Amino acid sequence: WRSGALPFRTCGSGSIRSKQKGAFGAPFCFRRSGCCALVALLGRLFLKLFSLFFLCRLCGLFFLFLFGVHCLSH
Repeated sequence: WRSGALPFRTCGSGSIRSKQKGAFGAPFCFRRSGCCALVALLGRLFLKLFSLFFLCRLCGLFFLFLFGVHCLSH
C-alpha cells in the first residue's frame, strides 16, 4: 500500500512542502496559513497515532483531504 498510494498534495504558489512523510510515504503539502498549518500538524499526529491500522490510515487521509479542500476554498 505504501508504494502504490498516490501523494496527497494541495500545493500552490503560496504553499510550503512538509519535510515529513505521510503515513503512505508521500510528501504532504499545505498552503501557508494558520488554518492549514494547524491541519498539517494535526493530520501528521493523527496518522502517527493510528498508523498501525490501515483503515485508520484511510480515515486520516480522508480527514486531511476534507480539511485541505476546506482551507483551499478560503
